[in-house]
Amino acid sequence: MEASNGGNGHNGMEKLVGKNYKYWRMCMEAYLQGQDLWELVAGTDAIPSEIDADEKISEARLRRYLVRGLKKEYGHFVTSIQGWLTQPSVEELENLLSNQEALAKQMAKSFETDDEEEWIIDLGYSHHVTGNDTLFSEVHEHHGDRVIVTADNSTHPIAKEGVVKIDVANDTSSVKLHDVYHVPGLTKNLVSVPQITDSGKYVLFGPKDVKVLDNVKEISADVIFSGEKKGSLFVMSAGEAYVKKTSQIDNAAIWHARLGHVGYQLLQQISFKMLVDGMPTLKNVREDVICQGCQYGKSHRLPFKRSSNQRSTLFELVHTDLIPMLWCSRHRYVMVLVDDHSRFTWVKFFKEKSEALSKFMEFKSEALSKFMEFKDAIEKSLGRR
Repeated sequence: MEASNGGNGHNGMEKLVGKNYKYWRMCMEAYLQGQDLWELVAGTDAIPSEIDADEKISEARLRRYLVRGLKKEYGHFVTSIQGWLTQPSVEELENLLSNQEALAKQMAKSFETDDEEEWIIDLGYSHHVTGNDTLFSEVHEHHGDRVIVTADNSTHPIAKEGVVKIDVANDTSSVKLHDVYHVPGLTKNLVSVPQITDSGKYVLFGPKDVKVLDNVKEISADVIFSGEKKGSLFVMSAGEAYVKKTSQIDNAAIWHARLGHVGYQLLQQISFKMLVDGMPTLKNVREDVICQGCQYGKSHRLPFKRSSNQRSTLFELVHTDLIPMLWCSRHRYVMVLVDDHSRFTWVKFFKEKSEALSKFMEFKSEALSKFMEFKDAIEKSLGRR
């Protein structure tokens, strides 16, 4: 049957598109009558069972209703409960849900901050930026076509720039940030570390806080590594930092592994003669230590035995596996078929798991047409994944 408006659906029937209801209704009624299903739709054969208002709902059914009515945010909670050996009662489930809701509210409160007033110290941005134009004490239009690129590679145009005053906590004074960009769409206020250091100030990060220092006379500390400023980034030499860190380790077993499992006697000579830059002088190097990696490296693995069950002709045995996969070109399943004798491999993609049998029959037809021989022996996983 050809469709006049909405295109063809299954069995050649026209799709319902809103303007062809009468024609679609006539086709659907004829189809259902041909399949002996019209009585179910008309209601002559389908007699609904009477609902007993006094009938008690089972606990398992009531628990199922509660779980199905939960929001998507409780998906991980439902998944964890389904893995329990003993399912909780309805009362226990209600208590668990109550605790889960209280925990979610508590976590939400712990992350509540006044984003409009807080400024985040950021090392990556070359300029101070904000998305709130009401924070400016002095502002003017930005001239140019520069844009801000965020971490997700999205670009945001700069609308304005100016001066922002920040009130310092526990202090009556305020700090002025100059050349602050107003970028509509940003949800955070960011202070640029490179822009602060360009003004002659120092930024000190600690385990619990960060400080901006001015008029620094002297800093007394043990320098672990240092870097230099290149553009708006601070760059350190990873090679130098690695050598300084590794030079503090004087474990002979670690240096034995680092130097390609060299012998302990030779390792002691390398350390004593300082042949490796950054290697400390090793003490108490024992030559009787047995390295497990050295033993494995010097051993030989026996060859695998040839299988005695391999078939002698084509398609006498076909191994197949049905694997679910991520959505790829509208396909959700892949079937892999391997001939036991020739090791020829075929791969079939399809959308629904119910198409597995038809795809296998399609493979069988191809094999018959090309190889003219096919056995009905199949080893399969039945898609248990």
